[in-house]
Amino acid sequence: MKVSVITVNFNTHKHLQMLLESIYAYPPGFDFEIIIVDNNSPDRGIVELESRFRKVKFLFLEKNLGFGYGCNQGAKLSKGEYLAFINPDISFVGNSLETMAGFLDVNLNAACTTGLLMNYEKKLQYSFNDFPDFKWMAMEAFGTGAENKVNRMLERPEIKNGTPFEIDWAHGACLVVRRNIFF
Repeated sequence: MKVSVITVNFNTHKHLQMLLESIYAYPPGFDFEIIIVDNNSPDRGIVELESRFRKVKFLFLEKNLGFGYGCNQGAKLSKGEYLAFINPDISFVGNSLETMAGFLDVNLNAACTTGLLMNYEKKLQYSFNDFPDFKWMAMEAFGTGAENKVNRMLERPEIKNGTPFEIDWAHGACLVVRRNIFF
């Protein structure tokens, strides 16, 4: 098994449906599994998804012990070489999952990877950055300049030509991690 997609749900079954549809619209060319961990959602709409997506593994927790706990429970059930922790409000565009796994296949020194996040209008979202330095903290504190720096980051040449680049941190909305690093 190449990739285990792990998603934690709490009252997000409509978003979750779009995520599942996007994965199956662009299935990777390797074995993968999808594990949905429900954090005891009062909204039981997820039950409909369980009957609709029969290949997906659903784990229904009796207690909501938090997002991290849910991710760990999904990881314990997983069999993939790579663990893809994906928020339920993410939808994949094209073969994104295959691209991220392929990046890890080729870049053996990389522990994890992520994708670029876009909103529904396909506009890039702030989802990565360098580690903060004094200048960044000052811009944040005084409320000036930080937005310009973010906009410049989103215009990097690597983004425009579609080549991978190293970052210091990324939002956790879409993170693919090597199993042997995680455990």
